[in-house]
Amino acid sequence: MSIRRRFALNARALLVVKLLLVMAVLFVAFAPTPAEATRCGTEIYYWDSTFTDNVGLRGWLPENCGCQYYHWGIITSYQTFEDSVC
Repeated sequence: MSIRRRFALNARALLVVKLLLVMAVLFVAFAPTPAEATRCGTEIYYWDSTFTDNVGLRGWLPENCGCQYYHWGIITSYQTFEDSVC
């Protein structure tokens, strides 16, 4: 096998390893924590302590609803939590 061909195969293998590593890091970074995975409800985020301007939402549906996670907007320190129903 020529040196060029060996280098090309090694470069491809290294690229595959790098891509797998990046995917693993992203999975770990964005996977819900065990507490979030078993949680059923909706967190509603507000702009300030008046709790009038809704700026974000994050929620988890129960298993009988398909165990779905949903979100939009921004997360702030002003939040309320409501239990989820199907």
